[in-house]
Amino acid sequence: ALPALETLDVRDNNVADPAPVASLTTLTWLDLGDNDIADVTSLTALSGLVSLDLRGNLITDPSPLLALPNLVFLHLDNNPLDCADPNLLDVLMQLAGLVVGTNGGQFTHDCG
Repeated sequence: ALPALETLDVRDNNVADPAPVASLTTLTWLDLGDNDIADVTSLTALSGLVSLDLRGNLITDPSPLLALPNLVFLHLDNNPLDCADPNLLDVLMQLAGLVVGTNGGQFTHDCG
């Protein structure tokens, strides 16, 4: 279908399930901001992602994103984040760019 696609912007399209995007394994830049996504598990298939924008969704657990080895920039603000994994914040802080502001004011668990 789109075997060489590297950039995709589907911001503000009422996307609830990002699974169809998971087959686009050549993506390096993906914008899924301002949708209705709660579960990001299917995005772990996108191992080539360098930049991922998930702002303005319904994500409580971003920990599956830790499986993305090339991720450098991650935008997670305006999500109801829940830091269930005590190592999550430490790992996310290793990114070159991370935006987590305006997530209900704080992580809901002690992140260490």
